[in-house]
Amino acid sequence: MDESRPDDFISISGSKMRALAAQGATPCPDPIPNDLLAANCVPQGFMAPAGWQIVCDYYQRMAADNSGSGSSSLVENRFVPWSKAVVTLASPTRSAIAPSAAVEASRGPEVSAHAVAHGAYGTLAFRLFLQDPNTAPASSSSYGVASANSNQAAAAASPWHDVPLVASEASSSQGSSSSPLLNLVTEIPMYTTAKMEVSKGAAGNPIAQDANKDGSPRYYGYGTPFFNYGMLPRTWEDPAFCEGFHGACGDGDPVDVMEVGANPLPMGSVTPVKVLGAFELIDEGETDYKIITLAADDADAWRIHDMSSLELHKPGITAQLVDWLKRYKTAENKPENSLASESPCGVTEALQIVKDTNVKWSQLVRGEVANPKNHFIGLANAADSLPIPAGVLEMKAAQSNQGSSMPPLASLSSFSSLAGQTTSGASSTAVATGEGRSNEKGGFSSCMALCRSMNGGDMQQQCVASCVEKYGRRRALRAVESR
Repeated sequence: MDESRPDDFISISGSKMRALAAQGATPCPDPIPNDLLAANCVPQGFMAPAGWQIVCDYYQRMAADNSGSGSSSLVENRFVPWSKAVVTLASPTRSAIAPSAAVEASRGPEVSAHAVAHGAYGTLAFRLFLQDPNTAPASSSSYGVASANSNQAAAAASPWHDVPLVASEASSSQGSSSSPLLNLVTEIPMYTTAKMEVSKGAAGNPIAQDANKDGSPRYYGYGTPFFNYGMLPRTWEDPAFCEGFHGACGDGDPVDVMEVGANPLPMGSVTPVKVLGAFELIDEGETDYKIITLAADDADAWRIHDMSSLELHKPGITAQLVDWLKRYKTAENKPENSLASESPCGVTEALQIVKDTNVKWSQLVRGEVANPKNHFIGLANAADSLPIPAGVLEMKAAQSNQGSSMPPLASLSSFSSLAGQTTSGASSTAVATGEGRSNEKGGFSSCMALCRSMNGGDMQQQCVASCVEKYGRRRALRAVESR
């Protein structure tokens, strides 16, 4: 401001702007008064009229909320934080597998067709029960879900205990090796912020709204999640197992999953995913593994096999994951989390984490270890309590897929339609289509340059292997075409 022209300028601080908005200030007449608060006006052109009306509306509602005074309409229709989905439902409703349009609108994000919603999304009353799509209604079920189409109780399925861990053995091709596809149960779809999680203590383990310590519904406030978040069924991080980073013990939950594909997955859906790697998060002193995955039918699944190829085709995503994991709780006035390493481990190590936690889960449901938090551990089929057979949760030569010794999992056929088509057939088409692409940016040299910039020897080695595989295929194709 030109100090020689004090009457030509008016300073409006942020505090003054908020006070004027709370007073519902209107445009000033000419000449503009020096004391804007006393005149309760803002200079014409200070803000677009519609924008200023929104600001006034917001701060007037805030003032009414904080003071308890003001009109009832202001208090009842107060603004809510941006992260909270505005979903309306007059009263808790039980919906059938084919819900009405009104119930569908009340749910918020897309929900699996094989799930039944109770209560309003975004409230503590919300519950989402999975149903086995191939089971007939059974009134004898101790945790049955009422169906609008039957007087009987429809058979419910625990997303933690009844959904198989392995979707398809050794069908995720990675050059000369392959790894099993695992089932992801989505709790929080991409771009949504209501903190949902499988309720470990409730009968049937429904997906439920998490709560803050003050009893209010919990929402993520650290930006919008750019990934689908969920859990691996039939895994458990044993709180009595204290061999994590600096002796940290397990958090007592199923293993968490972050799926980094292109599209949101329906809440409650069961999706075959490729394991890419893992982070070891230390959350309030407890070990909380995060398995990084990619949906097997994602458009990039043909070319993303591990963390290095993920970084190659989605540059910067590893740093984004690290930032979110470390800092997402700071929006709740909590300290940063820590990571055992900011370089993720590879596929082999991630599968070992899954294998170990599957064994711990088996011990839990078979009563071989303590259940200190009294988790619900009912199983539709007791035979499913056995851990995954040796050798299944491992990388193996692609040619060794034939003659596997893995017996069919008891619940796998029931959930085949829930999980969708296995990727073994679909991925071959994707690979055949994708291998011939030649219009991507960069080349072998830039690919190798990216590898050199990565931290951690494992990631660099994986990156180099991805570069050789990717550009070696192209050279081979060009050589064949030129003959």
